[in-house]
Amino acid sequence: QYRCIFWLKTGTETLRLPVNAHSTDLFSALKKLKPNISRRKLKLINDSGLQSELLNLENLIGKKEFKFGVLYTKPGQKKEEDMFGNEQGNKEFDVFLSTIGNKVTLKDFDGYSGGLDTHENRTGKFSVYTEFRSYSVMFHVSTLLPYSHEDKQQLERKRHIGNDIGVIIFQDKNSVDSWSPHFLSSKFPHIYVVVRPLDETHYCVSLNINDSVKSFHPPLPDPPIITSDRLQAFLLAKLINGEKEAIKSSPSFKTNSVIQDYLTSIYKKFPHSLFPRKTFSLTSLNDESKSITIPKSRGESKDEVFKKRKI
Repeated sequence: QYRCIFWLKTGTETLRLPVNAHSTDLFSALKKLKPNISRRKLKLINDSGLQSELLNLENLIGKKEFKFGVLYTKPGQKKEEDMFGNEQGNKEFDVFLSTIGNKVTLKDFDGYSGGLDTHENRTGKFSVYTEFRSYSVMFHVSTLLPYSHEDKQQLERKRHIGNDIGVIIFQDKNSVDSWSPHFLSSKFPHIYVVVRPLDETHYCVSLNINDSVKSFHPPLPDPPIITSDRLQAFLLAKLINGEKEAIKSSPSFKTNSVIQDYLTSIYKKFPHSLFPRKTFSLTSLNDESKSITIPKSRGESKDEVFKKRKI
């Protein structure tokens, strides 16, 4: 099996190309997946330096590790000190955590840590981790991060969750007030997914997304109620696609310019080996080019730079 990357004016597209062990004609196999491709547009790259640069660029684009915050909130809480000050969750919150991932011991954990300490328990003894499709995901769970009786702001908790692009807000099932991202002081999170249990197997979900982030899949179902067996797939697809889109489209992040600069430097080093001499734009650079998809559904009021919308 070969992995192919198409560098297009609209971004990148990746394919996995199954090739018979006895076949030497890769183009014929590729033609079956991309009928419009022309052999004259393909170049065999023998330059080991260029091969190395393209592998580095692939690693830059092909992010496979994500960290997301999970903040437990009680009914009536509208101040971040109160939310981060919840020393423990409840039974429903524990069930929810077991739905989205596995509780892991951080000490000597050898998987993706998401910035958590895996040597001396400085960021807590446990966390929640999962592998979703080809992605590794570590959750920064507020009630599993260190709690300080002396620090009312709980800066250790805020330091992690406040620096996550995507954050899950878990509301107690008795909560009646809507949640707003303006309850929190951090401006770094761009995607908030608000989850409230209705019963043991159904969750009400709403979204608060920074206005600078373009629409991304999957859409909320209509009505926005998701069963527990579908919840993990929806949340992870939404958060991963949301982070990709935020990095791509929000002025707060500069990944596009970084990739543009990297491509420019490659072109200057190897002008005759890869790119034609014409200007191109990168408008869709994210891993696998396409969003993660889950079975289709339908169904998010604007609040300053954040808004709920159907996307």
